[in-house]
Amino acid sequence: MGLNTRKRNRRLAGLLLTIVLCITGCGKIAATMESGGDFASDDGRDREAAESREALKETRSRRKSERSQEAHILVDEGGYGLRDQKTAYFIGDDLKDTFWVVDAETKTKVLEGELIRITEDEDGESIWKGDFSALQREGSYYIQTPVIGQSDVFGISRKNREALAVRLGDEWERRIPELAIRTNEDEFCRNADGLTGMAMAYELFEEQDEKSRQRLSDAAEKMSEAGKKLQQEDDPSERMLAAYTLTMAVLADVLVDLPECEDLKRQALSAYGRLDKGDEKSIEVLTAEAALYRLTGERRYAAGAEKYLSEFGSYEKENFYLVYCYLTTPKDVDAEICNDLMKKLIASAGAGEEKIAGEAPGMGREKQEDELFCAQLLTLADYVLVSREYRRAASEICHRISMSGLAKPEDMTTDELACFYFLTLGNMEK
Repeated sequence: MGLNTRKRNRRLAGLLLTIVLCITGCGKIAATMESGGDFASDDGRDREAAESREALKETRSRRKSERSQEAHILVDEGGYGLRDQKTAYFIGDDLKDTFWVVDAETKTKVLEGELIRITEDEDGESIWKGDFSALQREGSYYIQTPVIGQSDVFGISRKNREALAVRLGDEWERRIPELAIRTNEDEFCRNADGLTGMAMAYELFEEQDEKSRQRLSDAAEKMSEAGKKLQQEDDPSERMLAAYTLTMAVLADVLVDLPECEDLKRQALSAYGRLDKGDEKSIEVLTAEAALYRLTGERRYAAGAEKYLSEFGSYEKENFYLVYCYLTTPKDVDAEICNDLMKKLIASAGAGEEKIAGEAPGMGREKQEDELFCAQLLTLADYVLVSREYRRAASEICHRISMSGLAKPEDMTTDELACFYFLTLGNMEK
């Protein structure tokens, strides 16, 4: 029997089966209607529900597959700086061991790199990493492999990170009026943390020109309005009072040359006066005290923080501001404690480098927060130790977050926005 004949017979058989199924189905529908019963029996409804679930499952599977195909090569479409750590991630199996960077204008290969398999995703697909940091020529490029095609186009320019800092700063400025609006405890504390982060960026990395100083001053004024509302409450939460104390104390310290400095200091001391200062102090209260010691130099504010730090275990998001305030204060500090903090900072930064080297970019909010914190540690370590390795690792994290699609300024919470601004400035080309 010829091939065409077999195909024709299979089509006829399929058509016959379809007709039989249709007749059978129509007969059941007609019988149901004649008996006056419901159009669908319980069994019918269960079957329809099961079929719907299967169809939904197939649709989700197809969409996931389509997303996977679209994301086979992950690059930061926002671009890279000339001396940034430049990394792309590749998703797929049976890849060749090389990739190329291609000039988008001339379509010529400008660099060939090695693919290194680092892990696999939840579906078991291999994830590979390619480094093209050696490419330090401005232009537009894309990445290509023999198996999975090419990436989106991205730019390399010394201006990319500066442009991102401007976008983040503009978004922060747009949100300043909202800092005076306190809808709930979480939002108040996020705003306070965000303003503390912006003050850190201003103090350590930002050009302290008139524009940046005014922007921070405006934000301080709006947060002050929210704090005054908080102070009028009969029983404000400890978490909010401590967050407000921290923020006002840090602002008073970094804006020391402005007239409002004394008012910010008074507000910090007033909020602190309402906190419970028993023997078992929370990490929030200890952080507020560390900020007040940094501001005033009065030893009574240092005792609780130093006791905590003398038993310090590891860097966490919850104790980051406490350590920051103690490490960066110009006041007298315990040298032994500081040395121990530095050793642990080096260890944490090194662990962050290793973790990033063996993982794919995170695609969820929780993973993004973890990577932001890791980059904060690396940036602080770079600031204290001036380490090119830490700076490169922090730079890669910034690009990884952009690859995941979660780095759009308008989509960030206030504290995430401030953290990303801090990282962007801290990893600017020096």
